[in-house]
Amino acid sequence: MASLTQRQQQLHEEGCLELSSGRPEWEVFDLVEQHYAKYRDRVIELLEKTRPTWTKDGDKRPGTDAAWQVSQELGKEGLYVSAVHPSVDEEDDWTGPRFYVSLVEAAKKRGPAPRPPSEVSDLLWPCLEDRRLPRITELGWTCIPSGSNPQTLHADILCSEEDPPHPRLPSLGRFHHFLWKPDRKSLCTTKVVPKGFNEGSVNWWHYDELVQVSSSSIIID
Repeated sequence: MASLTQRQQQLHEEGCLELSSGRPEWEVFDLVEQHYAKYRDRVIELLEKTRPTWTKDGDKRPGTDAAWQVSQELGKEGLYVSAVHPSVDEEDDWTGPRFYVSLVEAAKKRGPAPRPPSEVSDLLWPCLEDRRLPRITELGWTCIPSGSNPQTLHADILCSEEDPPHPRLPSLGRFHHFLWKPDRKSLCTTKVVPKGFNEGSVNWWHYDELVQVSSSSIIID
C-alpha cells in the first residue's frame, strides 16, 4: 500500500475526517435525503404517539417498544426504526430515547447500489484490493426528541470476544460512517475521541478526550 495522503491519515489514523467541501455527490446519499424529506415528519408523528411508553422499557434501551410499534407501521415502506444508544445525564444515567430510521430494505428493492465516486473510494480504501467488493451495511437518519441530553459515549461496532479474531489493523479503517446535515449549513453535533480504536470498550477517561467536530459533513471510523 502506498503512503497515505494527509486526508487519508486523518481518517484512518485519527478516526475522523471533516469534509470542508460538504458531503460528496453520490446517488446513495441522494436516496437517503429523498427518504428523509418524504418520511421525516411521519416518523416524528408516529413516535410522538408512543411517548408515554418511552420510559417503560425496563432494562432495555428507552424507546425500544416505541421503535417496534412504529416499525410495524412503516415496515411496508421498507423502513425500520430502532432505539439506539440513549441520551444520558452527567452521571451517564439514561434520560431518554434516541431513534434511528433505517431504509436499507427500501434501498435493496432498487437493486445494487452504484459504486461510490473515486474521491470516496480513494479516501475509504487506500488498498486497491479493498475496493473489489465494498458493502453498505446501513442507510438512514437519526431522530432525536427535542430537548434531549447528549448521547452516551459509545462505539457503533464492537466485538464481545476477549481476543477479537479480526482486530482493526493499524492505520486502516473498515467501518466508515458518513454523517451530514441535509441543509448543508448546520454543523454536526457529534463529538469524537481521536484515535479511540478500543474494540468498543469505553472508559471514563475517554470523556476527557472528546472533541467537538466543526463541519456539516464528516466521516468517522
